[in-house]
Amino acid sequence: MSADPAALAFLRREPLSNLPMLKMLATYREHARVEFNAAAGHEAALLLLPVAASAFDRATYPKADFVVMLAADDPADAISLLARLPERAGLVFKVASRFVDVVQQVRRVRRMTAYVSYTWPESRPTAPDARVNVSRTTDLLGRKMRAAMPKTLEDVLPYFDSGDARLFTIAENGAPVAGCLTFPNFEIVHEIGVLYTVPGFRHRGYARALVATAAHDLVGRGLRVRFQADEENAASRAVAEAAGFVHFLTLEHWTSDRSA
Repeated sequence: MSADPAALAFLRREPLSNLPMLKMLATYREHARVEFNAAAGHEAALLLLPVAASAFDRATYPKADFVVMLAADDPADAISLLARLPERAGLVFKVASRFVDVVQQVRRVRRMTAYVSYTWPESRPTAPDARVNVSRTTDLLGRKMRAAMPKTLEDVLPYFDSGDARLFTIAENGAPVAGCLTFPNFEIVHEIGVLYTVPGFRHRGYARALVATAAHDLVGRGLRVRFQADEENAASRAVAEAAGFVHFLTLEHWTSDRSA
């Protein structure tokens, strides 16, 4: 990452809270820009990423120009950084709720959605479920299951080539009916994602068994866990909480158009 070393050191102090920014910096190092202030013991960072650099943001926010993320000891410390934003640019603010007030001071924004992140508590024991198969390839998915899973599956496949991803499946009568993947997010933080259960096999506890086993595998390898769900996906959030995950971050998405 090419950001100011002081800014990176600041973000790394709370790697889970600042995980989205750290991930963006690592993934889009040639495109992301970081503004950083450090004065009187207060530090603040602003990340600015062209929407064109991110396939997800291009598809989700086609009218926007930049993604903006914030981190600060105190939200008020970010106000001077927000003043540096490009004028009349279409912006997507991806921020924790504590930054919403300061964003609203500088831009007219509207809330679009939010994503809720969970992790596995370091002090909580993990336990695998005997029904779950663990694989370093996607062979166990089969064609039907592969076609039914979320499109993000394709983005994860390169991690199987590098040996950094795992597939977790549950089968009935020899055919996979539920599955999820784990893959790198940022450094030792790995994601549990692409969670899917075939219709007709839901409400049997399979999703909970999958994510609990995935957490057991990651923790056993000395990795930290992240599981993310859309705020409106009550089923996924319930799975995480029932399995023993704890909430650590809600990232809200707010947009302002070019005339704001």
